[in-house]
Amino acid sequence: MNLAKGNDQARLWEELEEHHTLLTEEYIRAGMDKTEARRQATLAIGPMQVVREQYHAQKTFPVLENFVRDLRFAVRKLIKSPSFAIATILTMALGISATSLVFSVFYAAVVAPYPYRDANHIVQMGFAGKQGIRGFMAVNGTDFHAVRHASTVADAMLTDFADPITTISGYPEDIHVARMSGNAFDFLGVAPLFGRTLTPADRNQPFVVLGYRLCRSHFQCDARILGRTIDFDHRQFVVVGVMPPRFAWEESAAFIPLPADNNPDEGHPLYLRARSGVSSSAMASQMLSLVRHFVLANEGVALPSETRLVAIPYGQRSGDGTQRRMVLLFALVCVLLLIACANVSILLLSRTSARGHEFQMRHALGASQRRILGQVLVESVLIACSGGALGVGLACAGVAVLQTAIAKSFFPAEAVLTINVWVVSFSTVISVATGILFGLIPGLYASRNSDTPLLAPQPISGASGHRHSQRILIAFQVALTLVLLAVAETSIRSFVSLYRMNMGYDPHHVYSLRLPLSFAKNESWASRVQYQAQLGEALRRIPGVLDASVSEAMPTGGGMRMEYGMPEEQYGGDMDVKMPRADFEFVDAHYLSLLHIPVLSGRPFLQTDLDSAEPVAIVNKTFARRLFGEQNPLRRTLRLPPLAAGYENFVRPPHASQMVRIIGIAGDVRDAWMPGAPARETIYLPESLFASPYRLAAQLRTTEDSDAILETARHVIAGVNRAQPVSDPRKLDEILSEDLRSRDRWLAILAGAFSASALFLAAMGLYSTTLFAAGLRMREFGLRVALGAARWEIFRLVLFSEVRAVTTGVGIGVLLTLFIQRVLLSVVGLAPIQLWFLIPACLGMLLVCALANSFPARQAAYVEPNTILRSES
Repeated sequence: MNLAKGNDQARLWEELEEHHTLLTEEYIRAGMDKTEARRQATLAIGPMQVVREQYHAQKTFPVLENFVRDLRFAVRKLIKSPSFAIATILTMALGISATSLVFSVFYAAVVAPYPYRDANHIVQMGFAGKQGIRGFMAVNGTDFHAVRHASTVADAMLTDFADPITTISGYPEDIHVARMSGNAFDFLGVAPLFGRTLTPADRNQPFVVLGYRLCRSHFQCDARILGRTIDFDHRQFVVVGVMPPRFAWEESAAFIPLPADNNPDEGHPLYLRARSGVSSSAMASQMLSLVRHFVLANEGVALPSETRLVAIPYGQRSGDGTQRRMVLLFALVCVLLLIACANVSILLLSRTSARGHEFQMRHALGASQRRILGQVLVESVLIACSGGALGVGLACAGVAVLQTAIAKSFFPAEAVLTINVWVVSFSTVISVATGILFGLIPGLYASRNSDTPLLAPQPISGASGHRHSQRILIAFQVALTLVLLAVAETSIRSFVSLYRMNMGYDPHHVYSLRLPLSFAKNESWASRVQYQAQLGEALRRIPGVLDASVSEAMPTGGGMRMEYGMPEEQYGGDMDVKMPRADFEFVDAHYLSLLHIPVLSGRPFLQTDLDSAEPVAIVNKTFARRLFGEQNPLRRTLRLPPLAAGYENFVRPPHASQMVRIIGIAGDVRDAWMPGAPARETIYLPESLFASPYRLAAQLRTTEDSDAILETARHVIAGVNRAQPVSDPRKLDEILSEDLRSRDRWLAILAGAFSASALFLAAMGLYSTTLFAAGLRMREFGLRVALGAARWEIFRLVLFSEVRAVTTGVGIGVLLTLFIQRVLLSVVGLAPIQLWFLIPACLGMLLVCALANSFPARQAAYVEPNTILRSES
């Protein structure tokens, strides 16, 4: 695109020619011959092209026009060198596609997983103890008004959860329902897909807002659902709205009003957003003051002085390490991108060195060093942007694969994995930035060496200043590759150890089914015991079922964290703070044997223990060791206050007591969500001592995996109680593999893929450097062979030409690996890097580098002296 007028260009050229002619005639009249006169006229005016460019720069936009010219020139040069263009563009596409793909996952899981207004500022107040967060702040309706008017609080909302049974599908099923305060939807700031949301005026009305997934699966997301009624626990609710797909607060399927409740014993989870400029610690301090006032006013007791409140950001309460692993994964892919940049920089540096004569010619014709640097940078940015465009396309395909391959538990329910505007913008910025980054070194080399005399003799060895830069880049690549290999090794080893870890039970050929209960049924203790016994007997009669257990406990669910103590000890102050806690698992007589959890000493539960609600307990090995040390815990008595008081609506026997006798010691069972953590203290109790009114679970051990058994189990349960819903029937090992181990599996897979890609790029960069260096030294090798040098000496010379750069990179990589082990991996929670792995890793790097150098070394060793010397003459 020429921004100057064509007539102006022609007029300028005519004026220059006329002025040159007049000067020539003047010099001829002064006595010069015609040739010397033209030469002196040219020297007086200056080179025609230079004058023309200076005039052109004054009349146009030189920066833009030079960019367009350089861009066209770069396109032509790349078309003339297809192998170089393909190699560099594919290298950048590999780095940018991996970076874009991981950034899309990082964006969906860490940066913006939630669609709520100021989601990063939504917090819950957690009670901090020595063993972590012991619970979260909950208030009733009266106290909620005081919280909302606190000086540090911008806004607050209450929400509670239930799992009512509904028959909207024609058969009983439970759904997760959130009960929201009237201002909750305004607090979250998400508009409905159609209809309306709940308001403060709806707090006592039977209205429901459906989640998108429930509406789509049961009503095809038809707007005519508005005004229809659906039942929750035999109560009719009118549908007033449907929320958009990303609104899934706490994985809820529907949303109903939270009734106005001023009962001081009925608290609801509280969510807060601080005022602008107010720190979370300041808000926590004020909330603690309010909690002390609420407890004193409602219960007449003072809160213990050591009680502390901390603000826990929404989405960071689980502590499962997913976000930290995502940060590590993003760091790894950025390292891969740096390696790809270094690789392309090596290729460009070699290409720039080969074009040295061209740059010297351009400088001799008047091009400045800045123009030459700009031309090289434009070419590098063109390569990066082309690779970036291809990389984004590859990332789109990768996202489609990840959406189907990664388990749903890997992301929050609200997160959407996609290539959005932010990902494309990130990829564009990365492409331009990396283009400038990896083009800067070749550009500086080209501009600084362009003022070398055009006809200066070249050294026989072909050595030049760019070799030092190339060796630095090679060492940089090798060091980062070694780091990626070390991280991949520890990621893979952590996953393998997790996969092979003995969880304390046998998950193979075990099916798990959730059996939600309606609180209106099975109210009496006797009917509850009888109902569970009927379900268990019916399930054990199914062909192919070896054993069946019906209780509240699930091996992947974790027990209720409650208080315990010794009868002879006194616990002053608030029992919830002073007494230690353990996991309470309420099981039937078949649970331990079905899961192959060993009873190390003592005896297991008997059916008579459940029928008579015998106050007995089995503790795990960790509990026995920490509480009793080397003493025998059998026949010792434990004090369990929750068995006799508190926990309203739970089903207890008529003779409920808080004293239980230990009859056995069971093996430890690891927490399914934190398998690397030590086993927690666990107390197993008969289900009949403390039965939940809300849920049961069935475990089936079968002779083989067959979905037909699940269907039969559904019919058998319906035969016992047609109103009994069956939810989430899955194989136990499938739950462990897909839900609990998916994050570690994908971290291992991607870290391994990145390290393999880095190793390939490092080898390709070393191969390119050695091949180009050997090509520059072909004359030297020809002379060596002509003077009697053996071909194996030439081979050895080329093979070990980059040994210093490689060994330097290996040394730097070892130091970086040790640094990462101390600073990063301990925070992420992976297994520590095994130092012995560095030995085979370093040897493997040296072997790969030797193989990469062997091909150009063989080519140099078999050079024909006559051919080389004849071509140089």
